[in-house]
Amino acid sequence: MSEPSPACTECGQPVPVPSDATPGELVICDHCGVELEVVSIQPLTLAIFEEEEK
Repeated sequence: MSEPSPACTECGQPVPVPSDATPGELVICDHCGVELEVVSIQPLTLAIFEEEEK
């Protein structure tokens, strides 16, 4: 049984996350296009990806 897709932190729509995703991996919200980072796997948590300035 698969876990429900987590909600996008920007628009609230479900975001499909691969079952083999790892923390730090990026996924794109199909609804609003925002780039999200997998923060943790248990529980599956996403956060808006903010590129670090060098």
